[in-house]
Amino acid sequence: MNHILNIFAFFLLLQHPLSAQCPAIANCPSGPQDVCDLTPNDNNLWNESYWLDPLTQSQDLGEHALELSISATDTCTGSLTLRCLLFLDLDNNGTMETVINSDSLAAYTPGMVPFDNSGNPNYGGGSPRRFDERPVPADQQYRFALETTGDGTNQTVWLRWNTGATPGTYLNPELPYGTHKIRWIATNSPGDQDSCEYTFTVRDCKKPTVVCLNGISVNIMPTGIITLWAVDFLQYAEDNHTPSGQLVLGIRKSGTGTGFPLDSLGAPVISVTFTCAELGTHPIELWAKDKSGNTDYCEIYLLVQDNLFTCPGSNPVYMDTRFCARLWCTQSTLPGLVTWGFPAPLNTLYQPDAEGCYAPDSFLNVPAMNFTITPVVADSDPLNGVDVFDLIQINKHILGLKPLPLPFGVIAADANNSRSVTTFDVVETRKLLLGEYTEFPNNTSWRLIDGSYTFPNAANPFLQIFPEMIVLTPINDTITGDVLFYGVKTGDVDCTAIPGLTGSTPETRSVLALNAFDAVLQTGETIDLPIFPSEAGDWVGLQFGLAFDAERLSVEAVLPGSLPNWDGNTTAQPRPGLLNAVWFDVTPQAVNPEQPLFTLRLKAAAPVRLGESLTLAAGRLHPKAYTGDLEPRNLQLEFLPATPATGIGSPAPNPTASGAVLPVQFAENTAVHIEIRDMQGRQTWEFKTMAGKGQQHLVIPAEAFPAPGVYVWRVLAGMMEKSGKMVVDRR
Repeated sequence: MNHILNIFAFFLLLQHPLSAQCPAIANCPSGPQDVCDLTPNDNNLWNESYWLDPLTQSQDLGEHALELSISATDTCTGSLTLRCLLFLDLDNNGTMETVINSDSLAAYTPGMVPFDNSGNPNYGGGSPRRFDERPVPADQQYRFALETTGDGTNQTVWLRWNTGATPGTYLNPELPYGTHKIRWIATNSPGDQDSCEYTFTVRDCKKPTVVCLNGISVNIMPTGIITLWAVDFLQYAEDNHTPSGQLVLGIRKSGTGTGFPLDSLGAPVISVTFTCAELGTHPIELWAKDKSGNTDYCEIYLLVQDNLFTCPGSNPVYMDTRFCARLWCTQSTLPGLVTWGFPAPLNTLYQPDAEGCYAPDSFLNVPAMNFTITPVVADSDPLNGVDVFDLIQINKHILGLKPLPLPFGVIAADANNSRSVTTFDVVETRKLLLGEYTEFPNNTSWRLIDGSYTFPNAANPFLQIFPEMIVLTPINDTITGDVLFYGVKTGDVDCTAIPGLTGSTPETRSVLALNAFDAVLQTGETIDLPIFPSEAGDWVGLQFGLAFDAERLSVEAVLPGSLPNWDGNTTAQPRPGLLNAVWFDVTPQAVNPEQPLFTLRLKAAAPVRLGESLTLAAGRLHPKAYTGDLEPRNLQLEFLPATPATGIGSPAPNPTASGAVLPVQFAENTAVHIEIRDMQGRQTWEFKTMAGKGQQHLVIPAEAFPAPGVYVWRVLAGMMEKSGKMVVDRR
């Protein structure tokens, strides 16, 4: 009998090998993970009065997107389930007080986390604290979710963010700086488990951006020395996490040390001193350090002069030079715009010629000295030549899809003067277009670069500091020859700026219409007004200013439509009565007349007709769209017949080259039946729906009209009926 039992046990072991673990997690990290953040801080996330960053004492926490994922197998039962617990230290005090339980995700309010719930049974309860500050409806607020692929035997899961409006669209969660922990649990139907737990630290690793002033020259003081401070060389410094006012500066003469400049007591060195023995050009390092200890520096060449003749002098020199500034792409001069900054005694001796260049009346007998010339262009119009097409080109350059013209197109793209081209430059340029800036805060509208300078690497013009000044040095007591500077308009990468332009000069081109249904609003009434394109096509860019009567109407929100990546940074209201919008994408995006590009949420402060109050503004942000073949099209706003107070409107646009939109408005939920027939009476399309209370816009797609021609439309809604003809022209 024992023999038979032993044989039976042997066969059971064959069916379930001892070496197999069910379930089994495959890719658990072996130790703590270090996550470096190099991205700009998003002030729409983790920014509330109850959050506090212990380093910066700011209520806006630094954050970084993380991919949190695990894979597991269960070859025994094929009933694998994966879940997780995310332990967060949201006040960065060393205690993980908040837990995200994947079994409880449905109970969490969108955009919020259950703060301080780690000690509660099953990690329930907690104080709801908001992490998503974006001005969007609740169903578009981020929430934690599990994204799962595979089956009961092999499965991979990610802890992500999604929204109620688009639950199938996931993105990696942005978690605050600090040390956190995640525990993954794999379970099968018999209750067998495997788990994986590891900590990860999210920290700031990005060096601060420090930008030096260009072309500094100083004169030795009568004492024979001069002391300069770090702030004397600073144009600006910024960081993704540390506020600019909390960055620490340091300075040294290049070649006299390494790392952040510190004195013998460990304090930052913040000044440099020069004497008569150091006349001439000297490289200077200007350093910045953030709260996380990250450092970087910029280098500038300082010219130390003796124009007051404090130090020993020499013989007079003769000068015969001509100074010109030309646009880098067309070679046209910049007449009347350039201030050359001639030092005495040259400032009264040079006069403009017919080309706008400056030349002396005769040979000049001037004191023996080096002359520093630093030309500048008045920032009379920062938007000259800058539009949404420049943003498209800069983005393509960043993504490696199409390089900018070298080297000057790259310099033009560096809007924030960080000596690199990044998404920060896109952000700064779009803020200028939207009217949030009246000028570039960290750059000049024009850059003037020494035309005799040869870039060591044209693909990276920032490899060395390019000269925006020139030092004229006597040779055999004589200075002769032409001086040329190339003008680069900041933000204008395709060189469309017109030197001296002070007003808008829109080009003559074909017109696209933005269609909207007219309506009359009474005081206090709110309406969502969809904006449709007049024709189908592919767009890569859109810009316009929308003017409205601010005493009668307000724009409460701009809701996204068919254009992807339309978010809170796409629009701005720089002043009452003006809404500016700038949208772009490097990939052409399809637009159709039956799908709204975006929707305006409007509120009436007094009785108003929309068609009389809303117009495209004729300002510097000229209304235009760029099609998929990068052709610009002028835009105009057209109002279609108003939706009836109660009942059925008429499809628009009519004629159409694609589909149409049917406006209806009902006092209660109403069954709607739409039919489309050709002139032979054949039904080409039918649609039945239950329209809700209030104003609705029902889509009649392009496939309802299989060929060009005339069609008959008919609408039944409750006891109401309306019909008419529709012209389809696809030429």
